[in-house]
Amino acid sequence: MRKFIFALATVLSMAGCAGGSDSPQMKVIVCSDGFVARYVSEDDTSYTGEIQDTFTVPKKDASVEVWRACDGKGMVSLRDFGETAVYAAPDTLSDVVGTIQYEQGFVPDSYACLGYRDGWFEIALDAAHSGFVISQTVVWDVVGE
Repeated sequence: MRKFIFALATVLSMAGCAGGSDSPQMKVIVCSDGFVARYVSEDDTSYTGEIQDTFTVPKKDASVEVWRACDGKGMVSLRDFGETAVYAAPDTLSDVVGTIQYEQGFVPDSYACLGYRDGWFEIALDAAHSGFVISQTVVWDVVGE
């Protein structure tokens, strides 16, 4: 059984893929059932993770990985209330293929991160469409809200 306690986790650093030297990355706990959470700490027998609350999981049932946005890991949500354009290419002069919104009073929608390069996240708008958003307008995390 998982023990729930409130805690916070932070992004480890901004490091490393080709063209994505400022790509966000974070340690995650990946449980054997596919459940993913932010890594908080560990002891000899268990990992402590966090999503909204913290929990512990035996080490035999999980592993720790480093997820990087430039590898297409994690989720992207709009940073502030309002909307932002989604572009066909990582360039504000390219066609706008859609928008993402964050309405006050609602939890922001999260979009699968498909990659990161030079200040742009590529996101999946749905199963058939993707586009690019400027990194300053969004927040990257290993889990969606």
